[in-house]
Amino acid sequence: MAKKQGDEPKDLKDLIKVTTLNGLSFKQFEKIAINQAEVLKSSKEKVDFDERKQWWLDQIDKLYNEIDGWLKPLIKIGVVRIESENVDLSERFIGIYQAKMLKIILNEVEIGIVPRGTFILGAFGRIDLKGLYGQVERLILDSDDPDSTPFSKRKGEWKIGLQATPTSDLKKLDRDNFAFLLSKLANMI
Repeated sequence: MAKKQGDEPKDLKDLIKVTTLNGLSFKQFEKIAINQAEVLKSSKEKVDFDERKQWWLDQIDKLYNEIDGWLKPLIKIGVVRIESENVDLSERFIGIYQAKMLKIILNEVEIGIVPRGTFILGAFGRIDLKGLYGQVERLILDSDDPDSTPFSKRKGEWKIGLQATPTSDLKKLDRDNFAFLLSKLANMI
């Protein structure tokens, strides 16, 4: 089927959506690489990376507090334990820094909740959930705020990150689908 003239992606988000669904041509790769170089050049002048890092760490803490609240009934009866420790992350622009990771022990099965970074294509951060047999699920930090919104005023929203799915199509994380992810990663279902 021949492409129509209007079928070309209109902006970078459209391009990313099309490429994750259909693969990536060199021309599309080139466009993304040039766009990223331009963003990088202009962002060095505009973005306060310390502010972004702090916002990212605050969003992680908010998520962990929510998880603790969701699991509180199981913690009280001894079915779940939560432990935390710091991990070193290294990201371009920010450098090396520490973030908290969680270990959820569910009936003696450990599930790791590990931050991967805030500079994620198409999102503002990613946390991996690692299961019993090495399986991985992703939580993606999204924000619908305009790009001009300072990070200190942004509202983050955690979503379940499915591979090859644009963030606009991801499902919001809530207690029920978090419980489903845990049961899947603990090999309960």
